[in-house]
Amino acid sequence: MVVPDFLLSRLYRRGSLHQVGELEFSFRLANVLGDATVIAPPQVEVNGIRYAPHQVRVKGLDVANVSPTHPFRFSRGDHVTVRLPGHIMAGGNRIRVRVRTREWGELDIYAEDKARPYCPVPGASEEE
Repeated sequence: MVVPDFLLSRLYRRGSLHQVGELEFSFRLANVLGDATVIAPPQVEVNGIRYAPHQVRVKGLDVANVSPTHPFRFSRGDHVTVRLPGHIMAGGNRIRVRVRTREWGELDIYAEDKARPYCPVPGASEEE
């Protein structure tokens, strides 16, 4: 099944991109479409830099070991914060996430976002 790009772009939470500390940045994905079972490590690329699965951090998930026998269930209404090593640009940034799912096949999520200043809220967790 082919999911239109305009629907896939809704998975990326615009405005969520920010630098977390000196050597890490993050962005959020939210499933507003429908239940999906991820059956392979997602391929993440930011500003032309491809990240290996072991570099992609999601709380409570071993991204590198996602497989048909160890899938990741991403249900409608779920959200994840993706954390990656490195720096983002102050202006526009290009984010691409390719995901293989059991229900929808290959999905290619593309978004552009500007980095927003990060100001931690006292008592809030930096991880999700």
